[in-house]
Amino acid sequence: MIFLNAVQGISDGLFLEAKYSYPNYITRDGGGNLYVSDHAYSNDGNSIDSVRRLSANIGNVTTMVGKTGMLSL
Repeated sequence: MIFLNAVQGISDGLFLEAKYSYPNYITRDGGGNLYVSDHAYSNDGNSIDSVRRLSANIGNVTTMVGKTGMLSL
């Protein structure tokens, strides 16, 4: 079972340091990389939708589509 970081935010980094806002869906590719759909709102009220990749070999989270940034919580 995989648990995403419970600290709300949007930031890339190593698995235990990366932050997610509202992860919606998760899937994986043939290489074992995980892809997470994440949704948030920026400080200016705009919607931030992104696809984040958790690499299988080094456990690094990278935003593939969308952006990272400050949240309106």
